[in-house]
Amino acid sequence: MNLTEVRTNRFKQAAARLANCLFNDLTIPWWPVVATLIVHFEVLFNGFLFDDFMHLYNLSNLPFLAAISTGGEHLLYTFKTVLWLVKSLFGAKPFAFMLLGLVVHLVSVSLLFEIISRLTGKDSLAAFGAALWGMSPYAAGTLGWVSVHGQAYATAAILWVLLDVVRYSKNPDVLSNRLLVRHAFLLLVAATSFGTGLASTVVFVLVVVLWDPVPTQRNRLIAVYGSLAVAAIALYVSTMAFQGGDTDNLSKILRLGTNGISIAIARTGEKHRSSKYLYFQQTIQGICLGVYSATFPRPCGAVCYELSQ
Repeated sequence: MNLTEVRTNRFKQAAARLANCLFNDLTIPWWPVVATLIVHFEVLFNGFLFDDFMHLYNLSNLPFLAAISTGGEHLLYTFKTVLWLVKSLFGAKPFAFMLLGLVVHLVSVSLLFEIISRLTGKDSLAAFGAALWGMSPYAAGTLGWVSVHGQAYATAAILWVLLDVVRYSKNPDVLSNRLLVRHAFLLLVAATSFGTGLASTVVFVLVVVLWDPVPTQRNRLIAVYGSLAVAAIALYVSTMAFQGGDTDNLSKILRLGTNGISIAIARTGEKHRSSKYLYFQQTIQGICLGVYSATFPRPCGAVCYELSQ
C-alpha cells in the first residue's frame, strides 16, 4: 500500500467518524432546529409594524378584559394575553416579542420532526421535512410581525395535538382523560390565537370521523373533539355579536382550515385501501402539513407534503 492509499484511507475513516458524530440519533433531531434558527435569526432585530402599535396601545390604556377581547374578525384571547404578559415583564421592546415568536416556531419544527419520524420511521426524512418547513421564507412574514404571531402559537398547539394522535393511534393505552383534557386546552388555545387556529380546531374532529385512529374509542373521541368544535364556533359567534362584528367571516376561516383535509384526500383517496393503518398514517401526515398551509401560505404545506411521500 503506497502513501497515497494510506492517506485516502485515513481521510475516509476521519470522514466516517465525523459523519457519525454529526448525524446520529441524538443530533439529527436538532439539525432542523439549528437550520431554522440560522435562517430566521435576523427576525430578532425587527421592529413593530402596523397593528402592533394598536395592540400595545389597547393593552396599555384599556382594562385587561376589554383589551384582549378586541380582535377584529379573529378570536385573539390567547394571543392578546401573551402580548400582555410579555409587555408586563419586558416592556414594549420588540426583541422580547420577536424572541418568543421565534422560540415557538422552533418548538413547532421539533414537533413536526417527531410527527414525520413516527409516521415514516425515518429520522433523515423527518429532519429534511421539518427543516424545509422551518426554513421557509413564508414563515419570516409571520415571525417578523408581532400582530400575526398568533399563527405561530396556533400551529404549535395543533402540532402538539397531532403528535398525540399519532402516539395513541399506535398505542391506544396512551389515550387517557388527562390527555384529552390537554387536547381541549391546546385546541382552544389554537382557536383563540388566530383565525386559522379556529379553523383547525373546528375541523379537527374530521381526523377521528374519517380515519378512526382508535376504533374502540371512536365515539368518545368524536364527542370530545366535536364538542370543542361546537364550543369554538359558539365562542366566535358570541364574541362577534358582543363586539358588533360580522360573523360572515367564519365561513372564510373554515375554508382555510380544510386545506389539509383536501390535500390528504387528493393524495391518499385511492391508496392503501387494504391497509387502514397505513392509510391513516399518510392522511394524518397530509392534514398536518395542510394545517401549515392554512397557517402559512398553501404552497409551503403542499411542497412539504409532496416531498415527504
